[in-house]
Amino acid sequence: MSGDPYFAYTSLLLPMTADFADVSGSPKTITAYGNAAISSAQAKWGAASGSFDGSGDYLETPYNVAFRPWESSFTIELWVRPAAIGSV
Repeated sequence: MSGDPYFAYTSLLLPMTADFADVSGSPKTITAYGNAAISSAQAKWGAASGSFDGSGDYLETPYNVAFRPWESSFTIELWVRPAAIGSV
């Protein structure tokens, strides 16, 4: 990505604005399960986002050596908007 000096180190990048495609420099295959979907009802960036109702929805990608955080420093970034927050 233009202007991001760390883009070459990005292992997985899922904008979820049109589909669940990985747009990192080394794209991985992403498979959606349950009724995981792209929805325009809420969005942080762009016109849509991933929607997961919490009942069997998930994304999966085959094993890749890029997903071995124990071998070096790593960062995970995401935005989450829960439908509700319960008490414990």
